[in-house]
Amino acid sequence: MISAERHSPIKWRGLMIGLAAGFLWAGHLGAQPLTRAEARALQAEFQQRYQRLDGLVQDLIEGQAALNRRIDALAAEVRQLRQSTAATPPDVVTQDQLKAAIEALRKAIEEQQDRQAKEVTAELARLRKLLEKAAAPPPKPAEPIPTEGYEYTIQPGDTLSAIVKAYREAGVKGLTVDLVLRANKGLKPERLIPGTKIFIPDPNKR
Repeated sequence: MISAERHSPIKWRGLMIGLAAGFLWAGHLGAQPLTRAEARALQAEFQQRYQRLDGLVQDLIEGQAALNRRIDALAAEVRQLRQSTAATPPDVVTQDQLKAAIEALRKAIEEQQDRQAKEVTAELARLRKLLEKAAAPPPKPAEPIPTEGYEYTIQPGDTLSAIVKAYREAGVKGLTVDLVLRANKGLKPERLIPGTKIFIPDPNKR
């Protein structure tokens, strides 16, 4: 007797919905408030990806159903062939040939389903990244640049880190290389030109 393993459509669809719901719950935990426009955009993208997942799962279900129907039909042919074995003409397909055809068909459909399952997995991964992006905390705003500070003329051999260190040792607490770079647009620490004047902001004077 030839039989085929049956996969319930509910199992495929339930798996997909369960995974998507799990990602949604994980993304919702600790999520920062979104603007209305961001929420609408996120909802639209999620709906589009969910519909694609549903279509892929439906293809898997239909492919499995087609495989089951084909195998049932071939199994019926095998039974008929067994009943008429004694009178089988030499040009009729043998039982072994029919079994080989069934196996080839099974492998072809399973390969197709495997490709579709990989597409589902990839789409779920993209969906998870989307949800993680929505749940990520907003970037911390940059600290404002102090408007008061000191003017410094670059000397030969100076490095930005050495300049910052010297000012910190002189009492300018909280001064960083990043703060100096933000206060001097276009300044390149690897190309300090002697004689150039730069602004050294003082974080303690605002």
